[in-house]
Amino acid sequence: MATLTSDILYLGKLAPSEAPTYLPYVDASVPCGFPSPASDYEAEDFDLNSYFVRNRSATFVVKMQGKALIDAGIMPNDILIVDRSLDPKPGDLLLVFYEGDYLVRRYHLEGNQPTLHPENANGLYSVITPTPDDQFTIEGVITGLGRRY
Repeated sequence: MATLTSDILYLGKLAPSEAPTYLPYVDASVPCGFPSPASDYEAEDFDLNSYFVRNRSATFVVKMQGKALIDAGIMPNDILIVDRSLDPKPGDLLLVFYEGDYLVRRYHLEGNQPTLHPENANGLYSVITPTPDDQFTIEGVITGLGRRY
């Protein structure tokens, strides 16, 4: 079994903003390339805040450091959007504090027992089944992801 190390780097709360962050939204499927924003398909502006943030006061971002979720498409240095106001449901990705480390794992219930699953086929990460004696807190539900190419 691998030793646990923190999966995330805390980046902070989303900065309060009076103005939404708009980008042009093109109402068209884009199988290859990107149509000109001047095309006839331009429909409206797209607000990144309203798309990614449900509850601003309970939302913050973290940076993924580990590889525990690479098979879920979450890579090191990805930015994860975390909402503390949501109740976790089985299948959600969660930010948790477990035994001194912040981790991101897939949440499952086995009976009434929560289990935290990695998604990395290399076998270096194990399923975590917190016990009442463990230091365990659910910090929030992952609601979005950002990545630069």
